[in-house]
Amino acid sequence: MNLGPTRTSYPGLWGAGRIDGLPISADVSSPFGARAPIQTPAGWTSDYHCGLDLPAPGGTLIFCPVDELVITAEGPAINGYGNCLFGSTSDGFQLLFAHMRSGAHAGLGQVLKRGDVIGLVGTTGASTGDHLHFGVMPPGAPKVVDVNTWI
Repeated sequence: MNLGPTRTSYPGLWGAGRIDGLPISADVSSPFGARAPIQTPAGWTSDYHCGLDLPAPGGTLIFCPVDELVITAEGPAINGYGNCLFGSTSDGFQLLFAHMRSGAHAGLGQVLKRGDVIGLVGTTGASTGDHLHFGVMPPGAPKVVDVNTWI
């Protein structure tokens, strides 16, 4: 899977690096892995972060980072993700785009190409401000049947 951004740099605004390229260009405000729980308007987050938080102004376009992303699930306010979208790639990866402003710009079963618009950055669900929560699950991980199965 050709998922890499066009450029990464360190340390970034919060010390966790910066990603330039798809799905958005932003500093990483919360990296993947263990972290201290934080209080959000929707309650406390877990102490393990299963993606990258990429803050950007509300309404910033979110782009598809790969060719042939098939949209497999979407939902509002599920598990704190707010408006979110799940997709799978031809080589078995699953991608999560969460906290979008008003839901996805793509529908179930739609096939997206790298660079297509997926949605807009927002702050829905358990969020403390406008950002994209971007998660990747490798081949062999449990498949997302519906958005409630992604934890």
